[in-house]
Amino acid sequence: MKYYKIECEDKKGGININPTYEIPTIPYKILDSTTDLILNNKFVISKGTKLYDVLPFEKHFGNIAISRKLKNYLESKKISGWSCFPIEIKGIEEQYFAFQVLGKSGKIINLDNVNTSFEKPVKRQIIASTIDGSDIFVVEETLNVLIKEDLANDLKKEGFTNLIVQDIENSFEFI
Repeated sequence: MKYYKIECEDKKGGININPTYEIPTIPYKILDSTTDLILNNKFVISKGTKLYDVLPFEKHFGNIAISRKLKNYLESKKISGWSCFPIEIKGIEEQYFAFQVLGKSGKIINLDNVNTSFEKPVKRQIIASTIDGSDIFVVEETLNVLIKEDLANDLKKEGFTNLIVQDIENSFEFI
């Protein structure tokens, strides 16, 4: 099976958001089902003026909010491995949702060898059997959110704004 990485493009002029509630964990973690932001869901615009389907959290790297349009699309296709909750963004009338990645895979097993050679880059290796079968999943102990190929193709066709769907064939290997 082939996988792709998704992330926010963070286009110039695009809105970035921050929670008004200080998350008591480090900012290098993808939101899961236990996040305190579910109950403390107030956000402010930290920069930018343009609304897109995907808005990045400025201080909490890798985390995003998604538009109602993208949420409805994922629900209509019965995509697994994710959830979301409504957030309020001061100054924005449109409804956005904090995106949670619930699907998981194991760790990168050769992390000590990755990027040690500029002449011959080493692919990040993940044991394929550690992927929980979800359409969307996060690689354990990283901010890498990966998706199945059919979902990647569909997302590209739909043209959601500020969303990068990146081929990872040259950077990841599933063994």
